[in-house]
Amino acid sequence: MNKFSIIAASMLAIASTSAFADETKAPPVTVKVFGEVRAFVEATSQDDVDASVQSTNSNLGVVANAEVAENISVFGELSGDVDVNSANALTTRFGYAGVQHDKLGAISFGKHMSIMEIFVDKGDQFFEGGNAGVQKQDFYQSNSVRYMNKMGDIEIGALAVMTDDAQNEEIDSFQIGAGFAGIGVAYAYNNVTDIGHYGIGAERKFGPILVAGSLSMTDAATDVIGYEAVVGYDLNDSLTIKGGYGDTDAANDDGVITGATEYKFGNSGAIGFATVDYDLDSEDWTARSGISFTF
Repeated sequence: MNKFSIIAASMLAIASTSAFADETKAPPVTVKVFGEVRAFVEATSQDDVDASVQSTNSNLGVVANAEVAENISVFGELSGDVDVNSANALTTRFGYAGVQHDKLGAISFGKHMSIMEIFVDKGDQFFEGGNAGVQKQDFYQSNSVRYMNKMGDIEIGALAVMTDDAQNEEIDSFQIGAGFAGIGVAYAYNNVTDIGHYGIGAERKFGPILVAGSLSMTDAATDVIGYEAVVGYDLNDSLTIKGGYGDTDAANDDGVITGATEYKFGNSGAIGFATVDYDLDSEDWTARSGISFTF
């Protein structure tokens, strides 16, 4: 199916659902502002690298939802990544709008989170650390159409990227994935670069114990397999310790070991954290300590 068929099918789906909407009155709109402020000090054992204060991964956004008919709603998100230390940089995080049916699922258009991020990248468990082995498409997927649905404990998703780049008349790339009981699988293929990605990820909590990880592969001229494993333990309701290892089978890659402690300040949304990455290739360490405040 080419990009034009997908666009036509998507437009037909929206037109069909809108026919059920009551045009005589405006539906109530629910709007929520959200964000995260994350700031930390980073130091490393590498030569000639100073310690620094950073604010990467801070973000701010708004989501909106309105029920337009029974079981049918429209929704949208607009958010940005903020780094006040990098020339006051503000870049688009996500921006999309779509239609959702309670049973048929949701379809949206714009800039989305990758399907592989949702279903495979389960080893991403640290503030500013770890996550060194996973093989996947980019976190951000611009110019994309995404479909998501949840049926009981089963979640499914699909995403297609379409750009007017004159390189072909097909979909530029696509992803499909599914998840059940904390275990997810996904496949992605890029038509332009002829590179595929496969992956499986899992995340489960057994009382105070967290176990997570992924096995993933980049299918290219030279294949790369990535491994990640993370274990965490809640010492109490506030304090958690974590350890992880990420590696690939690429030449001269011996992996990264990560250790972390996290402290929750009650129900405030604030977490103090400290992480240390040890690169087995260069035998250098990088340490970070700071606070994440989510609202």
